[in-house]
Amino acid sequence: MHDVGTGGAPGERLVPAFDTPSLLGIHATAPYLHDGRAAALEDLLTTADPDDRHRGTRDLSRAEREDLIVDLRSLSGE
Repeated sequence: MHDVGTGGAPGERLVPAFDTPSLLGIHATAPYLHDGRAAALEDLLTTADPDDRHRGTRDLSRAEREDLIVDLRSLSGE
């Protein structure tokens, strides 16, 4: 269980820890985050985490985000 920084909304448990899944096959598991608020990987790195609670994605350039998404899509799990 990990506190990934995006829990704690009204109605959620007091301890915002989640069983974080593997990144293998992430391209095929949308929507993302525990509540499905990120419809696509781009959303996961931008609008779904506006306060940078996942730490480290806020300062990525557009090109770096695009490269990261390509890398994430390459993790097929096969």
